Amino acid sequence: MSWDDLVTTALLGTARRPFDDTLLPGSLRPLVPAGQDPARLLDAAALLAVARRVRDPLGDPVAAPEPAAPDRAPVTGPVATAVLADLLRTKDSPLLLEFLDVAARAGRVVAPEALPALLDVGATNRAVADAAAGVLGNRGRWLAAQREDWRPQAARVATGDGGWEFGSTRDRVDLLRALRREDPAASRDLLRGSWSGFTGEEREQFVAELAVGLGPEDEDLLEPALADRRRATRDRAAALLARLPASAFAHRTAQRAQACVQHGPAGFHVEPPAGLDEAARRDVVEAGVAPGVEPRSEGVRAHWLRQVVAATPLGHWTALVAGSAADVLAVPVDGGWAPVLREAWAEAAVRQADPAWARALVPTASEHVRAELLAVLDPATRARLVADLLVRGTPDAAAATALLRDCPAPWTPELGTAALADTVRRSWPASAGVRVRERLDLLGHRLPPAQSAALEAFALQPALTDAARAFAVRALEVLTVRREFHHALSLPLEAP
Repeated sequence: MSWDDLVTTALLGTARRPFDDTLLPGSLRPLVPAGQDPARLLDAAALLAVARRVRDPLGDPVAAPEPAAPDRAPVTGPVATAVLADLLRTKDSPLLLEFLDVAARAGRVVAPEALPALLDVGATNRAVADAAAGVLGNRGRWLAAQREDWRPQAARVATGDGGWEFGSTRDRVDLLRALRREDPAASRDLLRGSWSGFTGEEREQFVAELAVGLGPEDEDLLEPALADRRRATRDRAAALLARLPASAFAHRTAQRAQACVQHGPAGFHVEPPAGLDEAARRDVVEAGVAPGVEPRSEGVRAHWLRQVVAATPLGHWTALVAGSAADVLAVPVDGGWAPVLREAWAEAAVRQADPAWARALVPTASEHVRAELLAVLDPATRARLVADLLVRGTPDAAAATALLRDCPAPWTPELGTAALADTVRRSWPASAGVRVRERLDLLGHRLPPAQSAALEAFALQPALTDAARAFAVRALEVLTVRREFHHALSLPLEAP
């Protein structure tokens, strides 16, 4: 019995998981006094704690583990491995994550000498652990299994290993995510069997994972979640149900929307709801909004209208006008309700992760909504739209930087060119220190490595303040590191 087994038994209680002293090391077993399971568990824990502190001299001899299976994938070469060692030492997460992504796409595994440091960082940084999964190789997974704090990185937890019953929330989320990709039916069976025993946080995370492989069979899991005590769980369930056009939720919300917004020859005629019944509140109304209260500086009826429209499947509107999202947005709206409808459609596009609607709404969206809409789009489409917005001219430097911040690295050449041109055409006075630092930090971490010469030209501009030039030099150093490992990982593959 390992220390982890003892801890798990203590957490679950000996009534649910009886203490089994036959699993203790042979030399320790006779030292556990007879008695009730709870007391014997504590005695065993005390003995095993002492044995662990003195490296288990009383335990059974430990056999050497089987060697790791050989890696068929080539390892990172000397230059790339040296860069990785520097990134692990400085813990520059954006660069480290990009390195691991590029290495995985290049079909490489991390060289043996860099594995311990990578596992150390992954033990405390979930994003790094997830990104490293594709480059650990057999040797890295073998090594991770040898140390307790590295072990979660060794392999995905399996249901047969007790990962679902006894695992942590992280273990369960990882398992559910994998099952949603490989066997959605098995994932539904897991949730149905133990839904009532989950914590509020777990229910919220599990509902979010249902977005992968979402289908009509998930409706019976999502519909009850609309009544969950946790608002985030209710919101996630509603957003996913809206993506199921045949669901009862989609039918209910479409009927409510039809009662509020009719389409005729003159366009959309809007009649905001005078009130909402209990079923409607369960489906669409934000928690904590009482009649007579004016949330978000809008009237109550306008607020209810926005909620009803935002909860409605977007396919209802395209079917209503027999056209695309752009066609719906072009329909005239009476009574000055167009801003409310556009805001509601934008909320729906984000919640339902609808790229066609997000793409149609981005050009005219307000700054805070635009960032959420861009996040719905795939990186290439997002980069193209942001590049177009920059070329057309974004008057505010902070707004332009916010757009760039929402585009992941590495940027496309088109976006890199637009970002550099936008940076060059602006003046960066001494008072803009924070803004110029953020902009140049983005350029260093996200420009295509091939555009380093253009960044160097900007750094040499005589009009730059000393502070701006220092930020530009730092950005150039970062871009040089990125260019170095992109090149090193693109070299012809060598045998491991």
